Amino acid sequence: MAPKTVYLSEDGLARLLKALGEAEVYAPVRRERGPAFARLDKVAEAELALRQPRPSASPKAFLLPARERVAVYTDISHLTLR
Repeated sequence: MAPKTVYLSEDGLARLLKALGEAEVYAPVRRERGPAFARLDKVAEAELALRQPRPSASPKAFLLPARERVAVYTDISHLTLR
């Protein structure tokens, strides 16, 4: 069975966000330097960036920042340098 697509009006979206209550909700909000993703309950008077260009960072980059171990330092006193 194919998933059902549902479209919400801006008012419907506001009601949905209020109904979610304590859930963690992340969305693009208006910032001084352009829209950016943020947790809605941590942004004072968050204003959703619904009719603005998309944020430069993707949702994946915001939620899962890139991390790579470059080096691991261990005790190298037992090694001899040549």
